[in-house]
Amino acid sequence: MRIATRKSPLAIYQAELVKETIEKNYKNISCTLIPMISQGDELSGPLETHGGKGLFIGNLERALQENKADIAVHSLKDVPAILAEEFSIVATLPREDHREFFLSPNNLKLTSEPLRIGSSSPRRKAQLLHINSKHSITPIRGNINTRINAISELSLDGIMVARAALNRLNIKDLGYILDINEMMPSASQGAIGIEVLKSHYSDELRQIMETINCQNTFRATHIERIFVASMQGDCNSPMGCFCEIKDDVINFSYQLLSLDGSQQVTNTLHYHKDKFMQELEKEIEMLYSSGKQSIIYDH
Repeated sequence: MRIATRKSPLAIYQAELVKETIEKNYKNISCTLIPMISQGDELSGPLETHGGKGLFIGNLERALQENKADIAVHSLKDVPAILAEEFSIVATLPREDHREFFLSPNNLKLTSEPLRIGSSSPRRKAQLLHINSKHSITPIRGNINTRINAISELSLDGIMVARAALNRLNIKDLGYILDINEMMPSASQGAIGIEVLKSHYSDELRQIMETINCQNTFRATHIERIFVASMQGDCNSPMGCFCEIKDDVINFSYQLLSLDGSQQVTNTLHYHKDKFMQELEKEIEMLYSSGKQSIIYDH
């Protein structure tokens, strides 16, 4: 089986994890990684000025279309909530830590004095400014190590990173984890998603994906992606959400912010799984009818 992946250390680690999981379950299958450079890796500056998160998956999807790969492995948070019709996310591995991490060499706190913080995410920028409107947010891009190096190179007080990335790369550094009540993560943060081309999705491949799929993660991230799509969210949208499924109960929290962080709308839904989607639809209708959905477009 051929696995398309980006070339970054984190992407390779995640693809290797998928490879190991498949080969552990199917002794007769040997997987090969197809490392690729995405358009997003080649660009500098904010992603939103070049086309958004889809830049990280375009070349991998092309490999699927051209039959150069059987599956593509992504950090699911980097995959647009609405995919082109011919593609589908068919499986997820068990989710890593979903939370945000403020990495600061001097172990500073976000609630302390105004800080100079590195982040190119409109969501993180809005959240940081909501915490303290005097924070200065410096755009930075690149893999985890590149961003860590930017702290000294750009004289930053710290950077925002996904805790999952630090865990997977076994990076230990000063800083602290932010729970979702302090900073809501991006939809699907911490999850590894597997994408296929629908026309090449054979029964054999379907069986393999169903075997390795973590149903709990798959359903929770699917709900998060539905919400982002319903809000017409993209890489410009300062919004976060997190879904957790325990037994028959679904807990779903979201946060919508204005781009400058001055306004926010947040809520938590807590319903039985049989009733949840109906209640989520009502919540989405309320956000639109009240005009609260439009907050993500306000400066």
